[in-house]
Amino acid sequence: MKIDTQLKSQVGIYCIHNMVNGKRYIGSSTNLYERGLKHRSLLRHNKHHNVVLQNSFNKYGEKNFLFYLITFCNKGELIEQEQFYIDKLSPSYNLKLEVVRNILTEESRAKISATLKRRYAEGYSNSSERKVATYTKEGSLVQVYTSITKCAKDIGADYSNVKRALNGRQKSCKSFIVKYFNP
Repeated sequence: MKIDTQLKSQVGIYCIHNMVNGKRYIGSSTNLYERGLKHRSLLRHNKHHNVVLQNSFNKYGEKNFLFYLITFCNKGELIEQEQFYIDKLSPSYNLKLEVVRNILTEESRAKISATLKRRYAEGYSNSSERKVATYTKEGSLVQVYTSITKCAKDIGADYSNVKRALNGRQKSCKSFIVKYFNP
């Protein structure tokens, strides 16, 4: 599934088209190129939120899918235009045939802002900036790092493997027990 670089920063309506069975997915984006890359990545890694589209992609293969522009439009017209093309084309892969955008209320925005400010005041703005410690299998502290990235680099592991160990999805990482450090 090729994504045209000319779609960078373009606003509009797009289609993911299965060339074998003719089924389609219709969507909209304020950056068509980035949205296309995201769809392709999720589909390639078998992690797409749309199970019907994912199963079809798995069955027919990437070479049988096209990502293309239906029409450019203004940001203000995006929802209306997407709904128009969903109604007109009746895409089989769209799980919902009514376009609804979740817009945060001012109260929700204030809560998110307060949480981020509190976390920043506590010394980290996101989980990759929290202190991480490595321990031996026996539980002895080996080293404390200022971030997941620094820990991963020092022990020669992938960031994602360190993250999995921190989240409890794997027991150890490169023969170390890895935990968030709380002095």
